Amino acid sequence: MRTAVCNELFGAIPFSAQCALAARHGFQGIELAPYALAEDPLSIRASRGREIRRTIEEAGLACAGLHWLLRAPAGLHLTTPDVTLRRQSWQVLHHLVELSRDVGAPVMVLGSGRQRNAQGISHAEALRNLQEGLRYCLRESESQRTKMLLSGEE
Repeated sequence: MRTAVCNELFGAIPFSAQCALAARHGFQGIELAPYALAEDPLSIRASRGREIRRTIEEAGLACAGLHWLLRAPAGLHLTTPDVTLRRQSWQVLHHLVELSRDVGAPVMVLGSGRQRNAQGISHAEALRNLQEGLRYCLRESESQRTKMLLSGEE
């Protein structure tokens, strides 16, 4: 059995030290929470993503995936009736698809139930908004060979 640990568990220590600790404690992989890599995950450019990937590999680990995708920046919501906010939220997720490519993440776990629930709209309308946004992001994730997993959390 292969195991991985999330980088957010290690707190504010340097990422290279996080990877070294994970490897030293017998983990084969590390899962990445983008907000734990940068206060604003949109600031993580491709070159930084590739650097993160090299750090993971140099520690003898694999990137297990990305999760906690919409924790930052604050206020994101995927199904909101506010079209501007909804587009911004999907653009953030699209950026994270690109980050997943750069860090070598094979999967992205879209939990963040509070950022995709039905707020002020019907469940059916929220579902339509979610499906529309997923189509937008899945085209990119498929081209990057990254799977997007939808968590059923509340």
